[in-house]
Amino acid sequence: MVYNLCQRDINANGLDIKIFKTTDRGEAFRDANFVISAVRIGMLEAFEKDIEIPLRYGVDQCVGDTLCAGEIMYGQRSAYAALEFCKDIEQVAAPGCIFLNYANPNAMVTRMCNKYSSVKTNMFRGTAKTNVR
Repeated sequence: MVYNLCQRDINANGLDIKIFKTTDRGEAFRDANFVISAVRIGMLEAFEKDIEIPLRYGVDQCVGDTLCAGEIMYGQRSAYAALEFCKDIEQVAAPGCIFLNYANPNAMVTRMCNKYSSVKTNMFRGTAKTNVR
């Protein structure tokens, strides 16, 4: 679906850009200068648990992906996945490839990547980007 939407916009604007789709992360990252992540690890089922489990212990949070106990649980899932992305980036992407993280919990995931991998990782917040070290 994302590929089709992007291709539609490319065609509508007459841009000379070629995109491709794949489920093979190594293929997708090969020789890339930038990798953008906008993933939700665990999908809605895990998100539900990020809210339900703290609630069981008296922590009533309205959001389970960017703050409080839910962020910690979601962060563990997301940081692990992002570090796996970084391993693939180190192996197949262009030297100096920048990992642009748009996945929550944004700051936590970006910090983990910068601390535990050699891949320069930036995070996005709205339209501004911030490098977290």
